[in-house]
Amino acid sequence: MNLEAELFPKKRHEDLVQTQWAKGWTFGAIGFQEAASYLTLNRRDFGATIDQVGLVVFFLQRHRMELAMKEVLVADGQLPRGHSLKWLWGAVKKLVGPTSDTWAQFDKDGSELVALIHDRDPDSTRFRYASGLDGKVSRRPAYISLPALDEHVTAFVGMLQGYLDDWDLYADERAVET
Repeated sequence: MNLEAELFPKKRHEDLVQTQWAKGWTFGAIGFQEAASYLTLNRRDFGATIDQVGLVVFFLQRHRMELAMKEVLVADGQLPRGHSLKWLWGAVKKLVGPTSDTWAQFDKDGSELVALIHDRDPDSTRFRYASGLDGKVSRRPAYISLPALDEHVTAFVGMLQGYLDDWDLYADERAVET
C-alpha cells in the first residue's frame, strides 16, 4: 500500500474520519471545541506533559473564538481574513450595530475575554511557535487555568451561536413573509 492510500483510503471504514460530516465553519469549530474540552477534562492523565499540551489547548480555545466570530461575519456574506480577535470583534460590533441592545449584551459578556485573549496572543502564533517571525521568544503567561478558559470560551461561542440561531430563525420568517 502506498502512502496516499494509507493516509487517504478510498473505501469507508468505521475507523476513518469522514470529512463530509465536517463541512462549513460551524463543524470545524465543533472539532476544535471537542478536542479542547477532551484535553481539558483529561488534563491530569498527561502528568507533567500537560504543560506542553496546555499550549495546544490554549491555541484550540483561541481558535474557537476566532472561528465563532468569523462564522457570524460569513453569515452576513463577508469573508474575513486574518487572525486578530480585536479586529474580528470590531467587525462583529459593526455588523450587530454598536448602539443595539444585542451589542450591549455582547460587549458586557464578551469584550473582556476578547481583549484578554487577544492581548495574550494577538496574531495566533504565541502558543503555536516558540518564537515570532522576528525571532523573539514568544511571551506567554506563566500559568493557565484550562477549566476556566474552557468555561469562558464555551460561553462566548454559545453567545455567538445563539445570535446566529436567531438570525436563521428571522431569515426563515422573512422568507415566509415574501
